[in-house]
Amino acid sequence: MLFHIAQDELLRALQHVSRAADANSPIPSLSGIYVKADSRQLLFIAGSDRMTIQYRVSIEPGSCRCEVVRSGNVIIPANYVLEWVRKLPPGIVTVDTNQDLVVTIRSDAAVCRISGMNGAPYTPITRPSSAAASFLISNEALKRAIQQVAFAVSASETRPVLTGVFCKPSGTMLRLTASDSIRLATGQAEIRKERSNESADNALPQPFLVSGKALYDISKLIPSTTEMTRIFVAPEHVTVQTGPLEVSLTQLHGTYPAVDRLIPSAFVTEMVVSTAGLQSAIERMMLMSGEGHLVRIDSADAKTVRLASRTSGVGDVCELLPVQHLSGEAVAVCFNGKYMSDIVRTVGSEHVAIRFAGKWSPLLLQPADCSASQYLLTPIRTHA
Repeated sequence: MLFHIAQDELLRALQHVSRAADANSPIPSLSGIYVKADSRQLLFIAGSDRMTIQYRVSIEPGSCRCEVVRSGNVIIPANYVLEWVRKLPPGIVTVDTNQDLVVTIRSDAAVCRISGMNGAPYTPITRPSSAAASFLISNEALKRAIQQVAFAVSASETRPVLTGVFCKPSGTMLRLTASDSIRLATGQAEIRKERSNESADNALPQPFLVSGKALYDISKLIPSTTEMTRIFVAPEHVTVQTGPLEVSLTQLHGTYPAVDRLIPSAFVTEMVVSTAGLQSAIERMMLMSGEGHLVRIDSADAKTVRLASRTSGVGDVCELLPVQHLSGEAVAVCFNGKYMSDIVRTVGSEHVAIRFAGKWSPLLLQPADCSASQYLLTPIRTHA
């Protein structure tokens, strides 16, 4: 295999697929990046048990940015190659593989030789059939919806379904839900069917559950443009396609809990505060909140709320925060400041509405100007 490619193009391809390479995999090929060159394209693939990422670089006739001289394929160690290419100067990079699977990467006077592996076990992501259940969503809307909820998935494998994001297409909307049983995040984005797929026989896909970490990785790879992403849903996999990028996600098995019933329908207190002001105040509270990140909020008067935290033997801190709106009963609730900070950071609105259903009921947060996203946070019981 022998090809020439612009350094920035090669780096972009490696950066995209390296997110799926599993450095700790006992299978050597899964810790590397598969590279295939032919007369039509360069294909880069890396995969793990949760997702496979594929990136295509098309060969444009007469282009000096990418040229394949000799077809072939090889698996190269992901980390070494990515860092080497990242540090190369702009210009054309030559990648050459000999019969012993030694890969030579050359840029001007810089030469790197690295041992590759046989690429025969790798196969490209299978393109879904045209009859597969699918929908379209704008890149920007998909990125925003994922980032609104992915932070709330569980980091523990004790309940595997809670490590995932539950995605439910319905009508013209895609609703995303994530929860670690302490906090809950929901978001939604507008979707549409492709014109060739609008018949009654081709309904929207069934709900699907995929790794929250993998989805968040995808949100970092999708460009912030008005272009569309195609999502195909099969019984075992979900395929995401946008431009030269293609990602196959493994569906998680299990039944996602019915979380809608957890959202309170009536509230005793409601307040609207500055999102930036609340975020800054919580960050200051956490400096004195101890290992449990315990922060207390109470309605000081009609114009302010009070935030407070303390660490035994160290000290305490208190801050008054002006409110745009406050109604209902007096309230005093304790919560995890770190979890609240994560929620407020993703609200995406100038003001955030906080609603209280009772002393021990979950707090409901959402942007003050829309209901596209909702967040629940379980309060912390204290002896005070």
